[in-house]
Amino acid sequence: MKNRIVYLCLAILIFMGQGVLLAQGKKTTQKNKPKTADKPVVNILIAVSEKSGSEVKGEIIKSVDNGTTWKIVSQNFKSSVNSIVYGNGNWVAVAGTKIYVSPSGDEDTWVENDIAGMLQGRINTIAFGGGLFVAGGEKGTIVYSKDTKMWNKINEISDLANTYYTIKFFNKKFVVAGNYNRIITLTISGDKVVLNKVFKNSDDPKDYLSAMACSTKIYICHKAYFRSPDGELFSQYMPSPAITLSGIGCGNGIFIGANAEGGLYTSTDGTKWETIKGIETGTANSFVMNDIIFVNHSFIAVGSKGAIWKSTDGKAWSPVTTTDNFSGDTFLHIASN
Repeated sequence: MKNRIVYLCLAILIFMGQGVLLAQGKKTTQKNKPKTADKPVVNILIAVSEKSGSEVKGEIIKSVDNGTTWKIVSQNFKSSVNSIVYGNGNWVAVAGTKIYVSPSGDEDTWVENDIAGMLQGRINTIAFGGGLFVAGGEKGTIVYSKDTKMWNKINEISDLANTYYTIKFFNKKFVVAGNYNRIITLTISGDKVVLNKVFKNSDDPKDYLSAMACSTKIYICHKAYFRSPDGELFSQYMPSPAITLSGIGCGNGIFIGANAEGGLYTSTDGTKWETIKGIETGTANSFVMNDIIFVNHSFIAVGSKGAIWKSTDGKAWSPVTTTDNFSGDTFLHIASN
């Protein structure tokens, strides 16, 4: 009888041990279950243009698949749409003396705000950073806003001889560039944008800077080239070869420059440039590109005759086929959210 009890106790202990091992095995299996791969991030892209040959003078187009397909979202403009940026949950575009705002960038969502009363000429460029928008344009105008409804003018730099073509937010500063090869830096003080420094690099108003890109440094160019590690001091340098760029972009350690006469260049340092084969100046594919963006591991360049080109490595480029005919468009700027 005692032996039976001992055997029964042993059987119970063995059974319980197997149960524990099974439970542990299940737990281990659950813990080591492979994770589901994250879905790739898809950015919204919006490009803006000036349009020739019709009463419509500007268009806004949108892509929701990383620049593979595009559709027109607004075209009721009597002047070219010069620039666009995303910030504070809104897309903000500039055309003439007007600001256009949309939370989604979709059709029938763009709200107009005419700020002609505080401007001397049209707006060419807009940027966002530090919770504020800054726009610049003709006759020395630079304005800023937090909500895109109320705009303030920076009067310290309202020289009517100045025209500003490009703005970027870099190292907690807005960097503005225009004619006279002038570079202006602005800083944020509370809810205001204030003048920091002015660099006038030429006495000739025909000299101008219109392309800007930011990496670990900021690069500004057209015919002349300038760079800065912090936005405080800018040094002029000579590119090799001596080329004029209408646009510049960078990403993944690569710079892409748009030749003002058509075609693209590539560089690893912003100084030494190489022609990208197949789209050289003078070839059938040598469109004049005006802006280049790097998003989701791809470069996208936009420019004349409705050109939209794409590359994953900055060397091999192919045109994006669109359903709509954009041959009458010159795309001026592209932005992502």
